[in-house]
Amino acid sequence: MGWAVRIFFVAVVALLVLHNALYWPTSSEPARALQRGARALADAPPTVDAAAGARARAGFAGGEPEAGGNAPEEAYVHRPSVIVQACLPKPPGTRVTRPLNVLPLDLGGCAPGARAALCAAAQHVLRGGAVLLVPVSDALLDDWAEFAAGAYAAGATNLLALAVPHAAGTSSSADADAAALAERVRARARVGAVVAWSAEFAAPLPTGAAVGPALEPDAPLLGGAAALDAARTLLLRGVRVTLADAGVALRADPSAHVWADHDLEAHAVLPGEARRGQVVSVVDETMGWSRFAQSLAVTHVAPDLLALAPTAEAAALAARVSRTLRGVRSLATPRLAPAAPNAASALEFALSAEAYTPSHDGWRSVGASVRLLTTRCFSSATTRGAVGGLAALALPPGTSRRASAIAAVREGVPLPILSRLPAERAQGRESPNALLRSDAHDATPAVVASQCAAELPHANPAMRAAQAADDEAREAAGEPRRARPLNFILPSHAEFPPPAVCAARDLGALCAVLRDVAGARREALVAVSNKNILHMLQLYVDGVKRANVPNALVVALDDETGAWLRARNFPAYVRKLTARGGSTDNHATSGLKFRLLQDFVILGCSVLLSDVDIAWMRDPFPALYGDSDVEGMTDGFDDISAYGAPGSAVLGGGPSAFRIFARNSGMFYLAATNESLRMMERMAHRMATESVWDQTAYNEEQFFLSVDTYQGLGLSQRVMNYLCFLNTKVLFKYIREEPRLYPDAYTPIGAHVNYHPEKPQRMVDIFKHYQQGERGVLERWNGGEGLKLSNECKFQGVRPDSAASRVDPLVRALVRAGKAVWGGVRWMRFGADGVLTTPWGVGTWGGVPDARRGTHVWLNFFSDTRHLLELDGELPDAAADGGVAPFALISSRCTDGDVVRVTVSFDAEGG
Repeated sequence: MGWAVRIFFVAVVALLVLHNALYWPTSSEPARALQRGARALADAPPTVDAAAGARARAGFAGGEPEAGGNAPEEAYVHRPSVIVQACLPKPPGTRVTRPLNVLPLDLGGCAPGARAALCAAAQHVLRGGAVLLVPVSDALLDDWAEFAAGAYAAGATNLLALAVPHAAGTSSSADADAAALAERVRARARVGAVVAWSAEFAAPLPTGAAVGPALEPDAPLLGGAAALDAARTLLLRGVRVTLADAGVALRADPSAHVWADHDLEAHAVLPGEARRGQVVSVVDETMGWSRFAQSLAVTHVAPDLLALAPTAEAAALAARVSRTLRGVRSLATPRLAPAAPNAASALEFALSAEAYTPSHDGWRSVGASVRLLTTRCFSSATTRGAVGGLAALALPPGTSRRASAIAAVREGVPLPILSRLPAERAQGRESPNALLRSDAHDATPAVVASQCAAELPHANPAMRAAQAADDEAREAAGEPRRARPLNFILPSHAEFPPPAVCAARDLGALCAVLRDVAGARREALVAVSNKNILHMLQLYVDGVKRANVPNALVVALDDETGAWLRARNFPAYVRKLTARGGSTDNHATSGLKFRLLQDFVILGCSVLLSDVDIAWMRDPFPALYGDSDVEGMTDGFDDISAYGAPGSAVLGGGPSAFRIFARNSGMFYLAATNESLRMMERMAHRMATESVWDQTAYNEEQFFLSVDTYQGLGLSQRVMNYLCFLNTKVLFKYIREEPRLYPDAYTPIGAHVNYHPEKPQRMVDIFKHYQQGERGVLERWNGGEGLKLSNECKFQGVRPDSAASRVDPLVRALVRAGKAVWGGVRWMRFGADGVLTTPWGVGTWGGVPDARRGTHVWLNFFSDTRHLLELDGELPDAAADGGVAPFALISSRCTDGDVVRVTVSFDAEGG
């Protein structure tokens, strides 16, 4: 019996070991499982030159340490940055959310010189249309030997080494240096193919390029730029490229374990749920009612291992990052230099910024879709060399990345892969609320100059030059200047709306409305409303009419709303829907819009979705770009919060996360594309089955990355300019206080009253200011909730017969006058004992206790409502000392800011 128990126990342990080998913890499991595995890997005994036998079996000619190498006790401790291991393949039948625009394989037409040699070498090692591209410098020769041994042992025979000599500066002998390095690379590992590729071979800087300061003076990353340029060359020839750092440990062929369904597949810097992306709350106490807001954060992508699909989008991404590393300041990374403190993180920052930053203003995203490599196949080690990734190519000659790692390990310095930033910065992560301190408004002058026209140029002249250079480079490479081409559902030559779809989906009523409203433009401004909010709908409809928006309609959720709209001659489409749980409140109704929008999109009609608490001042369509699947308004308040930035302690996102404010689900332009339709389908399903705020889900579906079986939608995205399509935090806390914008420098397109509870009242005043030219009405509101007066009126009044009031000239003047005319109504009687007699009853009055003494008084009357009266102009000298000069006061009611003029005179009738 004892032997049987032992055998059973051994079998169970074997099964558990097999299970763990096949199913490495995914992002949906607790992060500590991944950390346990990583710790076990880090704690394993280090191997010193463990691949010597493998090199001999693979036929390597060299492999011995170079002369003058480290003593035995200082032998290099190989700590791989990423481990590629065998695992279960991608589940069969996995749906691809966005098919790739794969370029045809053609290696025969490469330009002469180094590019022709690169294509020829790729043709030699090509397996399944893919190559494993590994850049190697002198500092990486030992790493290269070990990498090559592991690659061949793992069956990755499509190995192509790129010999990139150190490139701290230019040299007329760059090609000779590259050729000499190529020979040394061949000598260390005679496998695959080797191509001499100098940084000088990188694509020349386009005419007019804006060259910024080096990201790191001692290591300008030209080697990394050259490697990315080589990858771009192959991608444009239809070759799938896995670009790997020589520090990666291969226990399996990476080409067999990528999903090949996204433009870029990369390793995540952060573990656990933070990999896919997460909603991060922020709290701005100054906003009161709307102090809670949402932002989003997602892990940086690590440059150690990049799987690039042969698409124009992936090639453009590689080109942009290459130019950024060579000193051309990308529009997506205008603040990259101060954000990235060292060479090792500069590539990580640049790559993440280019991959994640949405289109905005004159800058267009390349539209590359991103998948994170599954941790079952691509796992992180916990320690690595002091300089990692392609950044190691910039080390000066004679510098060994291994030596740096040895010194760090010997001194006990932690080198976590989760942060390659200085220790003081990694430890100095701030609260997520740190993002609220951002104050970057570079777009302001350009907004005023363009008056919110589409193709708004970037505010910074250097950034505009960089955009022009980017367009020029893409055009020269045969790539489109605009973002990724849209995959429209209805071809431009097809009849709109399509009769067959109208009939098949029983959408005849909607099709009839769209023929009249959308017409040849195939786009409409659409709001959704029910009978509960007709008072808001009235303000909305009146504003749309005054803004002369010709293609607007409202989807009525009940017959009463439909009849109400027809009575006002406003286009309507009645579609009776009920929210989950049967609720008809504002949030429940808002979630229905995604189900409704499916019908518009499938008919080929693009939609500018609008909540009814939006004040449209101008026709919005001329200000839209229309180059992305989703073009949405932001809840952000400046350039960084609205458009995002790579990780920084200043942003509160930690050093390895891209951070951006949420986009508002109450204002967005949805192009009628297949990708948009899939998003609406997914959103409608979530609204019907989950208890989730529609805006949270709306941002998750746009922002979250594909990882394991979770498929991101691969949408192309644009953020509307935050000064043209406003949220009211921007209006009341920035624009109103900025002389370059206010009161009449420009007229915004629309303002969403999303940050304030006094929606109808603020809408009325926004219309008064921007559409009717009535100045001063916006000044009565706080930046947060409520009226300014609600704070100004909070004081303990001073009686007129007190000692303090006896030295208050305004109080003395009112006591002497005794009476005043209230907006044409007589009389308001000011008693010396503080009694106020009015046509509406008796109240009280007196002076104020603070610095406003002498210019303000207070009154309480009619249900004890407080009014604050301010002297209009100056008090005549004689008024308080026996004279008869008249004067006036302006009264503001503290509850709503209602203004009345009060005239005080000393004529016979008045006193």
